[in-house]
Amino acid sequence: MVHVHYKEPDLNKPLFCPNQTCPYHDRNHAAQAHWYHRFGVFQTKTRGPILRFRCRSCGKTCSTQTFSTAYWTHSRWDLEHLEQQLTSASGLRQIARMNNCSYRVVRNRIQRLARQVLFLFAHALNSLPITEDAAFDGFESFIRSQYFPTNINILVGSDSQAVYGVNLVVMRRKGRMTAIQKKNRAIIDQAWKPPRRALEYSTRWFFEDMQGLVRRGIVLRSPWTLHSDEKREYPRALSKVPFFSEALSRGMVLHHRTSSRKKRTRANPLFPVNYLDRLLRKDMGEHVRETVKQGREVNCAMDRLIIKLARHTFFKPHRISNRVDTAGEATHASVAGMDRSEIVRNRREWLYTHRQVYSHLPEPRLEWIRMIWQRAYENPPIVDLKSGEVRTKGQPKEAWFPVHLTA
Repeated sequence: MVHVHYKEPDLNKPLFCPNQTCPYHDRNHAAQAHWYHRFGVFQTKTRGPILRFRCRSCGKTCSTQTFSTAYWTHSRWDLEHLEQQLTSASGLRQIARMNNCSYRVVRNRIQRLARQVLFLFAHALNSLPITEDAAFDGFESFIRSQYFPTNINILVGSDSQAVYGVNLVVMRRKGRMTAIQKKNRAIIDQAWKPPRRALEYSTRWFFEDMQGLVRRGIVLRSPWTLHSDEKREYPRALSKVPFFSEALSRGMVLHHRTSSRKKRTRANPLFPVNYLDRLLRKDMGEHVRETVKQGREVNCAMDRLIIKLARHTFFKPHRISNRVDTAGEATHASVAGMDRSEIVRNRREWLYTHRQVYSHLPEPRLEWIRMIWQRAYENPPIVDLKSGEVRTKGQPKEAWFPVHLTA
């Protein structure tokens, strides 16, 4: 469902019915009818009295807290302040100490904020044509240990430096290793291996997901140029996506490859992704060289990454002017045309306070957004390097996860 008219939510009344099968689950439909009635009040120690409501159609009950990012919590938290700390290379336990709370609380609030910014990305990219050339590259990091390197594919606008999409794949360790490290990798290989041609596979489904944006763009501007480095997997992946295969053969899409060893200056066609790589290395503790703050769970790592990419795209000025007040300056998103939607333009009014749900994402839904929102990435198992057995307890994603965060 596409919501063209977006009104600032009022937390003194319900915005829509939480029941996804109810006709009043649609925001616009609910805004045009008196679909609820008062259903009492309950008291809280942190927020005082909370109003409750009941749907006249399906009987589902809700409260004003149902539509708040603080839903199902017992403490107040400034999500914007959390975002600033997270994107300043702070570790999660470090953030917890600074805010006098537990590590689990910090992790929970990051998961909430990640879904807010995914909602922002979904509306910014809905029906958007990519009218600028783009640069594509893989950002290399690791999860839990360097036996599980990750490749994060990122598509960035050449002129705007705005992020259009991201996905991740866990790969097999490569490169120079000691004899002990080779032995440990062999033990891990017996218990788990990534899919064959993992990089090619992840690149292929990423561009299958991006073809709608590119298809709309080449109607307005042709040819469209994709800049990448010289990895052999990229042209193979593009050739297996029917739209890109045909567009490349007809000259509507051009694939320009540049050596990754070339100087990383503004004249380099890969400057947009090189620039973003540098930001991730310096602003995110888990991606700093020789870090001790590495990510331990793939889906949580993607939550943190998308928060950083959203801050870069929607809030950072397109060009740094060193002014104190940058509110009126163009952002990367505005240069890319991502702020055409009223929801995106009013992001400062709802992003940190008003809870968004998956069923309100515009159609068609991008697969890379679904993968992060619904925590669909698979984690490599924890293997005992002495016995070679997969541990029966403590595996990633075994912990209980609140269903309302993925709803």
